[in-house]
Amino acid sequence: MKAAMTIAFAAALAAASARDFDPRAFGAKGDGAAKDTVAIQQAIDACAKAGGGRVVLSQGTFLSGMVFLKDGVDLHIEVDATLLGSTDDADFPTNVPSAVLDPGKTCRGRTTALVVADGCRNVALTGRGRIDCNGMAFVKLSNSLSYGYVNEGNAGDAKPLGEDEWVNWKYRRIPGKLGPPRMILFAGCQDVLVEDVTLVHPAAGWGYWVTDCDRVIFERVKVLADPELPNNDGIHLNASRDVSISNCRILAGDDAIVVRCNNRPFRDGCLRVCERVTVSNCQLTSHANAIRIGWLNDGVVRNCVFTNLAITDSACGIGIDLPPFEKGMDDYGVEASLYENLVFSSIVMDRIYSAPVRIDITGEEFTRMEAIRAITFSDIRARAYKFPDLRVAKGRELEDVVFRGCAFTRCADGAFPGRWKQKGAAYWWNEGREEFRGLKGVRFDGCTFTDIPTK
Repeated sequence: MKAAMTIAFAAALAAASARDFDPRAFGAKGDGAAKDTVAIQQAIDACAKAGGGRVVLSQGTFLSGMVFLKDGVDLHIEVDATLLGSTDDADFPTNVPSAVLDPGKTCRGRTTALVVADGCRNVALTGRGRIDCNGMAFVKLSNSLSYGYVNEGNAGDAKPLGEDEWVNWKYRRIPGKLGPPRMILFAGCQDVLVEDVTLVHPAAGWGYWVTDCDRVIFERVKVLADPELPNNDGIHLNASRDVSISNCRILAGDDAIVVRCNNRPFRDGCLRVCERVTVSNCQLTSHANAIRIGWLNDGVVRNCVFTNLAITDSACGIGIDLPPFEKGMDDYGVEASLYENLVFSSIVMDRIYSAPVRIDITGEEFTRMEAIRAITFSDIRARAYKFPDLRVAKGRELEDVVFRGCAFTRCADGAFPGRWKQKGAAYWWNEGREEFRGLKGVRFDGCTFTDIPTK
């Protein structure tokens, strides 16, 4: 019996090995200088044609522009290999077709990315290697007199938004240099696995954009961005279902994890929901929100759990947003927002530069809201510049929002590192005092609020 099992196991290994595809067999150099885009794509295509398997990058640095995953393909990056993003704009064209998305209705108007999976089934990014997006090639130092406060206008001024007008980050995008707006894009996919991979130096754009996908797993993934670069969300999850993000480390200049349901970009006009998302056992740092729920006219986000998290050195811990429309915005949805049945539990926060929990709901007519209800925050231990800050405009209401068994400590300036007010969105969110007591629809059960005196 043992001999039979050994033979069967050997046969299985041989079969698996036969379905590994090496881009070098298609002409890749792996020397970090020659572009290997065509060879990597040919390996992916051959793998898919053979019925699926792994495209394996090993022992080298593979310089590449945009590549497209196919059904059944696992792009596997060994620990001794790097997928290196090209710095040439021509490698990230603006007219990439998508079966799922209307590029003109996406944020920054393109479906371009370093790695794209469009309408795929059973795809994966795995391995202990790195995806280096070469992000510093697409940004420059801010030209403001004192970065972090003024950048061709004051923070909060009403003015058109633009590619290079982020206030309060040390770097700005280089005007006219596009780069990929997303590093990794999964659109309309089913059964997606991202495991062990480390993504570094995103190019002032979202690390992972997962939109209209089903059954997605992020396991032991690292996103290590320079938090002084603007707009580099870690994992931006939109209108997707049955998603697990666990044991991940995310360091981001913009929101570390985003959960939304913007249905505007989809070609078919159908309204999806975003539900059954779990985030657990992760370490998060962001110069904006470590976790953000929602945005403008974002539809339905429901039945999500965030638990056993460590959040440090962030502008905000958890943010729930329905902001006003600003001239120039291209990232907004088409239906009233409904956020319900959300649980945040067993979360430790430290060195939070504004509020540990921030709910900000505008009353402006363009931003539509159906309800924000049945949201629980329990066993949260937070040291922050503020207590929870819940600002809900007249005519809007929260329903059944409960803080249970939480301990909030409000710290003085001296508890934070130097120049902390200039860390991303921290400057925007430190105007005014907290507003959280006596708000209709909100309850605090067994919570403590402690001030640390100024030294």
